[in-house]
Amino acid sequence: MSGSIFRVAAFAAGLFAAIASPLAASAAETPCQAPGLSRALHADAITRRLKQSRPVSILAIGSSSTEGVGASAKDRSYPATLEHLLQRTWPTARIRVDNAGVGGETAGATLQRLKQALAGPAYSLVIWQVGTNDAVKGDDEAAFRSMLESGIAMAREAKVELVIVDQQLFPGIKDMPRYERYVAAVSDVAGRNDVAVFSRFQMMRTWAADGREHLEAALSADAFHMNDRGYECLAQGLAAPIRQAVGPGVPVPVATVGDPSSI
Repeated sequence: MSGSIFRVAAFAAGLFAAIASPLAASAAETPCQAPGLSRALHADAITRRLKQSRPVSILAIGSSSTEGVGASAKDRSYPATLEHLLQRTWPTARIRVDNAGVGGETAGATLQRLKQALAGPAYSLVIWQVGTNDAVKGDDEAAFRSMLESGIAMAREAKVELVIVDQQLFPGIKDMPRYERYVAAVSDVAGRNDVAVFSRFQMMRTWAADGREHLEAALSADAFHMNDRGYECLAQGLAAPIRQAVGPGVPVPVATVGDPSSI
């Protein structure tokens, strides 16, 4: 596979220290080394709404990794943990991360739901986790690329910033060359459209390179889905660039009851 998919993966482990969740305390857990995004976020909508003391809504959409299959509870999914981390960062703000994960979905089914979601109330950011089921099932690669293009176009038309989360790494991948082509497709299509990618595949490959036990410690009993620790690392990896984009000096006023700007 081309090295271009990982060229932008500048590791930012130190950046996570400021937002480390209280969950990150056990001894033999996977270290949350994660790649940075393939391009910096703007986060203009989030910043604006924080300054205006208006609610910030983020849509997390995808398949079982978004739904939280493998987590011990719903509040240990990555969207719930991301909401917790961002709320801790801006405690006077009202931040909601909607979990629109449906286990087993491929990109085409998620696209239909994304279209419906973007037709509703405006989101400040959309995080689209995509590609694992397509790669596992071996669906048409050209069609997969086309669906990525369609999702990006939908977000652009809705004027909402998009982050794409690519495929997971797991021990049971049967056809690694094919699987890596799907990973590369996400990087390629997003790169050509100037859309940020969080490479979960690269993050998990780093864990495996540090020792197979580090990868296994972040997977659930089925050795496919993430567990609580894996989802926490994913949430930390997404929270860091959001915080960085907004910046430390953004004042967040406390909303008062009846304040029209809080709607």
